[in-house]
Amino acid sequence: MTPPARLERRIALGSGGPRVYLRGLWSPAGARAGGPPPVLCVHGSTYPGHVAFDLPLDGLSWLDVLAAGGRSAWCVDLPGYGRADRPLAMDRPAHLSPPLTRTDEAVAAVAAARDAVLAETGQETVALLGWSWGTTICAALAAQEPDRVDRLVLWGPQWFPESPTWLAPGSTAIGAYRLASLPALRTRRFRGVPEAERAALVPPAWLDAWETALLDSDPAARDRDPPAIRAPNGTIEDSLEYWCVGEAPYDPARIRAPTLVVVGEWDRETPPDQARGLFEALHGASVRRLVVLGRAGHWAMLDRRRRDLFHVVQGFLDEPLEEDPGV
Repeated sequence: MTPPARLERRIALGSGGPRVYLRGLWSPAGARAGGPPPVLCVHGSTYPGHVAFDLPLDGLSWLDVLAAGGRSAWCVDLPGYGRADRPLAMDRPAHLSPPLTRTDEAVAAVAAARDAVLAETGQETVALLGWSWGTTICAALAAQEPDRVDRLVLWGPQWFPESPTWLAPGSTAIGAYRLASLPALRTRRFRGVPEAERAALVPPAWLDAWETALLDSDPAARDRDPPAIRAPNGTIEDSLEYWCVGEAPYDPARIRAPTLVVVGEWDRETPPDQARGLFEALHGASVRRLVVLGRAGHWAMLDRRRRDLFHVVQGFLDEPLEEDPGV
């Protein structure tokens, strides 16, 4: 069997617009008529897609696993992240410009990436896999264009928080982007994970690989002390405008695709109660599933719980599904 080929593409968003970065493992099986639709993975608010989904740990990334299942597997870096184009405002002090890469802009960017993937593979529909903020992007696109989505996977999904803490209506104006330092990212990564579990959850070599990949994703990261990557603030502005005032940026009832909602037991970024709330709002999904992964946090695809996550997601993508008669 011919192994999948790793491809890279840059997709322009309109005339003179920024380019998104698209990386894929092209599977011959996934390009055949009648073959499984490709899967497109969409990152969260801080890491680019190629770090979240195509970081090899012990020689294997999530894209590798998805492609081994017979699908062409792709991930995208949205404008301002990783290897996508960065707006000029990101080279100026953050307070001089408004928040960059709002969710509606990200949805349009993922739609362009989806169209490029479908053109590349000759397929008509795509499976969307979102993580964190990426779940909002994927869900919004699935609600807007339901006929082009084969299945929808929402991993660590955003939904209404029970009590917003670090964000609240009336917060002071935020700038174009923020700096996420390596020490802060390390601390955040283990949020919710019991202290006694942390060392075993992420081997030192995996942590080093993740940190190196993050710093490599921003050419200016190592110029700062401590090293820090830039991340657009559009997602924070959207949280203030929508989630914190009880409004969603999309209507989950308009989603028709079979949908899997997955969340880690230890997730404190997007806790299990948020996943349950979203699951209950997916009234129109032809099939809907909710899985809580035991002993897993928000970053499980980058730690030893990844095999559990991959198994659950792959099983959902591969399973022949019958529409819920109640829908």
